[in-house]
Amino acid sequence: VLLFANLGIGYSEIEAYTATQSVSEDDTAFAAGFGAEFEINKLIISPALTWIFVGDNAYSSDFDLSEQLQLSVPVSYSINEKLDVSFSFNHTFVDEYSFTDSTGTYTYDPYVQSWFVGIEYKY
Repeated sequence: VLLFANLGIGYSEIEAYTATQSVSEDDTAFAAGFGAEFEINKLIISPALTWIFVGDNAYSSDFDLSEQLQLSVPVSYSINEKLDVSFSFNHTFVDEYSFTDSTGTYTYDPYVQSWFVGIEYKY
């Protein structure tokens, strides 16, 4: 088992439109994460969690970008010494937030998911 940690910078942006107005907010923030790598014969699994500490204050538009938590689970299988097949699942959790304008209050509960399949060739 291999344990790892990472530090970085995250960027978030939100744009929303209602019948009476539009708003846009963005923020750059510190990001920190950790994970582990497990190797079972030719299979390598490397799950990781990363927190992006986006400003937790409400902006002038009443949006709060809040914190984000990203889960990634890359998996790699070695077919031979030159060829690997890979798969990766990523999911970003974001706190729900609300926006109020003259027509009412709107609540958003966003998330992002992605899946990747690939082939890795080693020269």
